Amino acid sequence: VYKRQAQPQSDQLPETNIASEFVASRGTLRNWTNFRGPEANGHAARANPPLEWSAAENRNILWKTTVPKHGMSSPVIWENRLFLTGADDSIRQVYCFETDTGRLLWQYDVAGIPGSPADGKLPEVLEETGLAAPTPTTNGRYVAAIFATGELVCVDFKGQRIWSKHLGVPQNHYGHASSLVNHGGLLFVQFDQKENSHLLAFDMASGKPVWQARRGAMSWSSPILAENKGRMELILTNSKAVEGYDPTSGKRLWRVECLDGEVASSAAYANGIVFVANEGAPASAIDISRPEPTVLWQWDEALPDCASPVANDKYLIMPTAFG
Repeated sequence: VYKRQAQPQSDQLPETNIASEFVASRGTLRNWTNFRGPEANGHAARANPPLEWSAAENRNILWKTTVPKHGMSSPVIWENRLFLTGADDSIRQVYCFETDTGRLLWQYDVAGIPGSPADGKLPEVLEETGLAAPTPTTNGRYVAAIFATGELVCVDFKGQRIWSKHLGVPQNHYGHASSLVNHGGLLFVQFDQKENSHLLAFDMASGKPVWQARRGAMSWSSPILAENKGRMELILTNSKAVEGYDPTSGKRLWRVECLDGEVASSAAYANGIVFVANEGAPASAIDISRPEPTVLWQWDEALPDCASPVANDKYLIMPTAFG
């Protein structure tokens, strides 16, 4: 965790509550609730991070701490709590750290979920992916996490299990990597595999299934949230297309086929335009504010193979496969 630079008092975000997660004027949360932020699109409203830091020289570093188990997941934060996951061949875990000090407050061990794979029968995953690649999600009351074993758990801020499910071991040759997203009291799971891929919605408080939508080609990307024409949409990529879904019902709202290859990059969104890119297919800018989504332009040079683009009203920033 790096040191936050001081901000003017007038730039402080107003107080919010769990029932009203989105700040109306900016459509953003005060907290870092999902992979790549509040709407999972890489936007950090009013952030003022340092432009340089060094762990070796301890420059602009607030604290460093050891994470008990390896994981490729990213932190999510609600106020003074930071959540992360880790796993190895013996256990899957959820961690809670204090944001100001890095102190480990608690860890939750995933165990006793009916149907979970027994020790020694874990799925084969790519070493770089591991068993804890998906980033968890939080809504300020609960934290949900998923692992490459198909184990889905929800705990409270004290580390007590609220509910758990085993979705089945995903048949995924690199390992499950799609991160969780929550919105409006629902938890969304992009459960992609070689066959029978689904987008799933659960009630975050109870774990009750709300809806599921059948998906096509497999990917390793994650959903994003976008406000389009006055409604929220879940936007997902797969190895053939980018699609928009109604988060309340799971209804597919639109689909544009413009991708190919093994897609790990998530979409970006700004000002009515969705941006997708992947090595093996041109980068595409798609205007979804129109009655029928329209490809505005494509670009086929240096493209990402894993990292995701980010966009604002003026620029698209796209990392390349070779760094």
